[in-house]
Amino acid sequence: MTASGEEGFADLLAPESPWVGWGYIAGKMSGVDDHNYPMFKEAARRMRIAGMNVLPANEIFHPGETVRGDLPHTTYMRHDLPVLLSCDYAVFLPGSLGSKGARIERYVAAATGIPCYRFVFTNGDHFKVLPLRGESELPQ
Repeated sequence: MTASGEEGFADLLAPESPWVGWGYIAGKMSGVDDHNYPMFKEAARRMRIAGMNVLPANEIFHPGETVRGDLPHTTYMRHDLPVLLSCDYAVFLPGSLGSKGARIERYVAAATGIPCYRFVFTNGDHFKVLPLRGESELPQ
């Protein structure tokens, strides 16, 4: 735990850690340059360095480096929600509150008992993954 009592990078690999299984990374994509792929990639990179298995939303529909956004929002949601439902936890990136898709994913995760967390970038390769409080809380 960090000095403030919050779980942080040092706690991620503890045997009793909740980071067992697969995590879904959600966040705002629509209306963001490059569909926010750089933030998704950086968060996934840091989490993978820490030994976490994660499935960022941007890698699910388009596993390569191609940035797309030309399909209807419903197409992406129909593709992503089954993946979210197969994961053990969900992590929401900064800015998720402004995303229609992330709000839907948060609701679905909460409604199906999938633990939800918010990702916080810190210095270097470090980060924090903190629990979301309340059914509708998302990072701003």
